[in-house]
Amino acid sequence: MSKVSIIIPVYDTEKYLAECLDSVLRQSHRALEIIIINDGSPDNSKQIINEYAKKDKRIIAINQKNTGVSKARNRGIAMASGEYVVFVDSDDVIHEDFIKNLLSDVVDYGADIVTAAVGRDHTMLNRKVEDLPRIQMTPEQTLMALYRGKLEGTRNGVQMFSLKLLCDNDLRYDESMAIGEDFDLLARAVLASKKVVVDRRRMYFYRQNDDSAMLQGFNSKHFEAIKNVERVGRQMEGEVEGLRQAVDVMMFSDAIFYGAKIFPERKEWPKEWRVIKRIVRENRRQALFDSEAKLNTRIKALIVTVFGVIIGFMMIRRLIRW
Repeated sequence: MSKVSIIIPVYDTEKYLAECLDSVLRQSHRALEIIIINDGSPDNSKQIINEYAKKDKRIIAINQKNTGVSKARNRGIAMASGEYVVFVDSDDVIHEDFIKNLLSDVVDYGADIVTAAVGRDHTMLNRKVEDLPRIQMTPEQTLMALYRGKLEGTRNGVQMFSLKLLCDNDLRYDESMAIGEDFDLLARAVLASKKVVVDRRRMYFYRQNDDSAMLQGFNSKHFEAIKNVERVGRQMEGEVEGLRQAVDVMMFSDAIFYGAKIFPERKEWPKEWRVIKRIVRENRRQALFDSEAKLNTRIKALIVTVFGVIIGFMMIRRLIRW
């Protein structure tokens, strides 16, 4: 059986870590290498990891000073010996057939990457995985769907990568990025791949952390997210026909979301607010008339086009599910 390396960076998640590790150890595909990197957690995560390492010889426990999630994942890639690599966040959980099904997708279709949807309903862990068709895509098709937010039904889901793909193309997480590093790696990996499979079955379950910066008031990370989308997309737009327009629409979508978040505090972030307004104004018509854009994106573009940016943001704030 093909060995899969599961890389789990851990930082300050003792409350959920055992549940995460239990779900990994329950995998029906048994040929696993489980690399757990305790990234300087100030809580009891180290003790929990060490206890699990004693129970299962497939676990490789690494304890290090805090370096950030991207560096921790990159260390995991350097250590990995499996044919394929999957990244799991230490407060999330996976269905018992998650690895088996993704590995089947990769092998059956001869793909370099399989990307799957994520869910939030943890009760689905105990249910049979729904039967949904898998979709083969070229790298060009995948990038277009990724930048239109239509790849797996979620922003960029969760992936199984060929380790050979990552190593042969020197693909690593950008350690300078504080947000959007998953999206960045996926986009670059897709461009280097030959075939991608999209699996829209929900087998990976995200835990919404109320302390997450993404759920709090506007901060500098949110503004960085918009800039990162533009930077990564602009670097690739010459490689794929039509990608420039898709990047424009994603910038509009992100600016609308973060603009709605910053709106009550816009006087505290004058520079960022001006840039967000400019992005919305410059790209709203592109988003409105792009027949391939998501419907809710086009609706928001219509709102700010008809009612203007200020009133538009006031209306859109009521539509967003925070």
